[in-house]
Amino acid sequence: MKWPGKIIPLTLKQLVSKPSTVSYPAGTERQFPDIRGKVIHDAKLCVGCTACMRDCPSKAIDIVRISETEKKFQAFIGTDTCTFCSQCVDGCPKSALQFTADFELATLSRESMTYGSVLPPVEMPVEMPVETAAGAPAEVPAKDEPVA
Repeated sequence: MKWPGKIIPLTLKQLVSKPSTVSYPAGTERQFPDIRGKVIHDAKLCVGCTACMRDCPSKAIDIVRISETEKKFQAFIGTDTCTFCSQCVDGCPKSALQFTADFELATLSRESMTYGSVLPPVEMPVEMPVETAAGAPAEVPAKDEPVA
């Protein structure tokens, strides 16, 4: 066992010295300029290339065309799945995605973590037509007919 008297000077020094941490959220330290906070999307710069969707490892971004006549796109970013890795921001050729300094993103509901509007559900056809090797649709037998 080590001599217990070595800890007494260290304890007395810590009692009179300045604390090493801040009392959060009452006191905040300065933020660094390259902080990765909430990702924002500038729809005016977006060309709809979906490079951000392909680059996102957590699949947290959906790009939706909001106008059929004009080239207008909107990004739906889910902060519940985003890892703030910066691949979407770095991969955007038009710099339509940027990080903000807003890092306090905690919320009580998961629905509020996806900003943008809710995406409409995609309806998939029940049965997809089967194509033959020639590319022509094959005849699909009815459910009551036995398959030969």
